[in-house]
Amino acid sequence: MIIIDDFMKKSFQDNLEELLLGNNFPYFLGLDTVPSDGLKFEDKNTIPGPQFTHLLVDVGGKVNSNYYYPNIQPIYSKLENLFDKDYYLSRCKINVNLIDNRFKNKYHTPHIDNWFEDGITAIYYVNDSDGDTIIFDNDRNIIERIEPKKGRLVYWEGLKFHAKQSPTKTNQRVIINFNLLQIGRAHV
Repeated sequence: MIIIDDFMKKSFQDNLEELLLGNNFPYFLGLDTVPSDGLKFEDKNTIPGPQFTHLLVDVGGKVNSNYYYPNIQPIYSKLENLFDKDYYLSRCKINVNLIDNRFKNKYHTPHIDNWFEDGITAIYYVNDSDGDTIIFDNDRNIIERIEPKKGRLVYWEGLKFHAKQSPTKTNQRVIINFNLLQIGRAHV
């Protein structure tokens, strides 16, 4: 697990936050945060819940949004330069969770984004908020909590269950989720 604060310049952070929290950015409602066929588990602390999303790059690496290249691709370019191996962006989306007091000490469904041990999952936090990202070990115990901080990037390699909390104090939690696969590896 690697955490990098101020991954992008402050002016980039501010412009991106303004764009993604502005009244004109298009989001789509998803009734659950994890697809029914995904790798996931539920426990006594799990609350299924909706989120708003904007799919930037679809499964397999196909760009799906006009917002990707001018606004999000600079993050990916900097991210991919962190690694010695060659990766491609297999999926990228923006997730927005709104304030929801049900999530005090609870979280959305724990899941795995990448189904390959050599895959990379990265989260870029667009705004300061509450609503941690929670990382689990293979026995489904919480091993780490990452607080959303504007400009922060967190990434990990491999099959790690993780979940998010909706904010209970701030109005919204906005992140960009990047899923990378090694070149030559097809997404299933």
